[in-house]
Amino acid sequence: MQIIKDFLNKIKRSFGNGISSFRSFSLRRKIFFLVVFVLILLMIFKNGGTNGTDIVKAEIGVLEKTVEATGVVTSNVDLEMSFRNSGEVRGVYKKVGEEVFRGQIIAELVSAKERADVTEALGNLRVAEAELSVGLNEEIEIAEINLENTIQENELAVENAYKTLLSDDLEAIPEDGPTGEIAPVISGNYNGNVETSYLIKLYSSSAGETGASFEVTEGPESDVGERGTVSINSKTQIGESGLFIQFDEDFRVGTEWRIDIPNKSSSSYTANKNAYNLAVQNKENNIKDAEANLALVKAQNSSTSSSLAEAKVLQARGRYESAVAVLEDSIIRAPADGILTRIDVKVGESVEALESVVSINDKEGFYIESKVNENNVLDVKQGLSAKVYFDANPDSVYEAEVLSVDIAPQISNDIVNYKVLITLKDTEQEIIPGLSARVEILVFREDMVVKIPKRVVRYDEEGEAHVTLEDNKKEAKRKIVLGRTGDGAFVEVTSGLVGGEEILIK
Repeated sequence: MQIIKDFLNKIKRSFGNGISSFRSFSLRRKIFFLVVFVLILLMIFKNGGTNGTDIVKAEIGVLEKTVEATGVVTSNVDLEMSFRNSGEVRGVYKKVGEEVFRGQIIAELVSAKERADVTEALGNLRVAEAELSVGLNEEIEIAEINLENTIQENELAVENAYKTLLSDDLEAIPEDGPTGEIAPVISGNYNGNVETSYLIKLYSSSAGETGASFEVTEGPESDVGERGTVSINSKTQIGESGLFIQFDEDFRVGTEWRIDIPNKSSSSYTANKNAYNLAVQNKENNIKDAEANLALVKAQNSSTSSSLAEAKVLQARGRYESAVAVLEDSIIRAPADGILTRIDVKVGESVEALESVVSINDKEGFYIESKVNENNVLDVKQGLSAKVYFDANPDSVYEAEVLSVDIAPQISNDIVNYKVLITLKDTEQEIIPGLSARVEILVFREDMVVKIPKRVVRYDEEGEAHVTLEDNKKEAKRKIVLGRTGDGAFVEVTSGLVGGEEILIK
């Protein structure tokens, strides 16, 4: 300050000696002294108008943190295609923007020779197959037919034996033991294919001549709940079982009758069971015999001529597949469903092999491939919400979500970034691959948070945070506990402040 005062005194003396001295200065010198004079005045007013202390209030509001990134629109299907041969374009069958499906032909080259080779190879294959077929001995065909007939006949025999086992000599037994009543008569053929048991209960009703009905209370699921009229003069069907029941005139309402399928207590059960087991064993033996006979006939007919015919078929098939592969080198097919975004060929043009001429992108599966700097990547997690802004349409905001975060860095010019994929939630508006995008990833957002600028926080020797408050025009330290740091260099205060406190900054 003393230097400034001495300088001002010199200026004052110079001013007192007369303005004429100042007027004698050159223009550059006059400008220099005027600038110095203005700066001195500003320093004086600054030092005299403040004590070097600012006041900041602790706020209650929203604290959020975002991570910004840039990227481009990419699709799940992003394919570049080319012809594997050079040649003249014969046809282009699709247009840019048109939807294509896997396997559809998009374009092809002139390939008359290749097509002729395919036709010739296919003809040779058909001839070889015909020669092999003619060479088969008639005995093989007879043996194969015999095997088929044996299987069908024995399966039918087993099925019939099993039906007899299930349906023969069925009878109704009182559920609660002997009652002295005459049991109803069971007839018909059970059309099920598993062992089961029916329970039939009689109850009063206004149906039929007897004034009684019955209900199936146990049995196959399809028949449980089925009802019928109690009849003493005719048979009544039991559900869809294929069985019928006819009651004696001395029946009693309330009685429950059980019908076991098969009736293992009948005199015919053992014989029927043995007949069924025999049918099963005969089936296995007969089929084995027929299969052995077929194998023997084939072995006897496995001559050198038939082996040679089979070899010719394999050779012809290989040549045909090779010809088809050569033809496919002149064709571009869609390798996946998608939208054509580029076709750089026209009919009659010449193209080079492996020159990219067609692009396909996914119809809907767009995402943003962005890069996040290493300083922020630990804050970015899968599932975080994001907002996307496109340079091509800056007024629209797209809701998005973090799809994945790569763990492998991408290093360029000593700058470390990580690839983060952002999936768009709403793609109703037109989006095309390649658009530049700006992404704001929301790390967190909290309402009604006490927050202060980080620059007002001080730390003591123990590392504990505190701020300086003004209390009755006196300075007072207040210990605080800090939470998360948000955007704008604001930090959350979880303890020590309630909001509204005036914090001094020196």
